Amino acid sequence: MTSKCGMTIKRTLSAQKRLDILSAAIKAFQENGFQATSMDQIALKAGVSKRTVYNHFNSKEALFTEITDKHWQQTLSATAYHYQSDRPLREQLVEIAKQELSLFESENYIGLARMIISEYIHSPELAKEAMLKISSTEGGLRCWLQAAIDDQRLKEVDTTFATHQFLNLLKAFAFWPQVIGHSPKPGRQEAEEVITSAVDMFLGYYDARA
Repeated sequence: MTSKCGMTIKRTLSAQKRLDILSAAIKAFQENGFQATSMDQIALKAGVSKRTVYNHFNSKEALFTEITDKHWQQTLSATAYHYQSDRPLREQLVEIAKQELSLFESENYIGLARMIISEYIHSPELAKEAMLKISSTEGGLRCWLQAAIDDQRLKEVDTTFATHQFLNLLKAFAFWPQVIGHSPKPGRQEAEEVITSAVDMFLGYYDARA
């Protein structure tokens, strides 16, 4: 019994150290960039030894990969949209747009995105991997669009193309200005205008009844 309790405590402490290391790495990467950050700096920020860092992550690249995976997973879990045939398309698209913008309101989300994107510029391999992950996070909207097409409420269209169109109508005002230009997040009125115009433009072209 004592042994089991001891093992449980050990696993809990180990898990906490792993989280501390990830948090420290995110801060270090944001402050210094991936290339300029060392494992020594990460260990110092996490309050652990360098050996402990390597016990959890065998390289800086492994750390970066886990951070990006968590970022994409956060996006994926927040964008699982379910089509409802008994509700107006506009009402559902407005909800989808609001959910997308809610992600962009998170300082942590934007900070991670800024850090990740800056490193993709310097690493073609990371960029290639990122495009696959980005594509997977858009699957929820693609499935929603396909369901609406199957229900004959939207025109036949390449759902990947239409997904990019809709999301970029939002990102152009609410995501990229924050990531690239360090602009403040949109205010409530501006966000509503962005959502309304994006939904109206999208349905104006793709609504099967238009």
